[in-house]
Formats: sequence, structure tokens, C-alpha cells
Amino acid sequence: MIKPLHIQLALAALDMTRAELGTAVDVTGQTVNRFILGKPGVAFGTVAAMEAFFKSRGIIFLDEGDMPGKGIGIWIKHASEAPHAASSDA
Repeated sequence: MIKPLHIQLALAALDMTRAELGTAVDVTGQTVNRFILGKPGVAFGTVAAMEAFFKSRGIIFLDEGDMPGKGIGIWIKHASEAPHAASSDA
């Protein structure tokens, strides 16, 4: 399950704004913002759409246990280079 920090890391990796992500998944930027802030009311389908969007761009979401140390992260797959990880301790 993706977490708000996953979305923040993925947005930074793709140099996207919350509003741009909202447009990409047919919701408002405020909806994306509510999820990132951990506020209730964001539909499961919206979260699934955000995850699918990022996966289509080569972002793989990692949870604690999927990587060394503590925290969560993302794995960015590029066609022309070896994947690398970006992470943040939670």
C-alpha cells in the first residue's frame, strides 16, 4: 500500500506538482494534497490510480522490509540506465 511519503518522493523524482498528478488521474490537486497530508476522504480508487500512474512511469514503491534500513522509498526504472533508489526515513 502506498503511503503519502511515496507520493512525495515520486512527485519529486518526476519533477511534478500535486496539481499535475491530480490532472493525470482525473482528480483535483486538493485531493492529492489531502492524501499527502493524511486526511480522510480519499477514495481507494484514487490511491490506486495514483499508484498505477507512477508505475507506468517506472516508479516502484518500496516499503520497510523491501530495502535495507528503516523507512520507505521508491525505485526508479530507466530504460537507459540501471535502476537506483531514492528513499527517506519515516
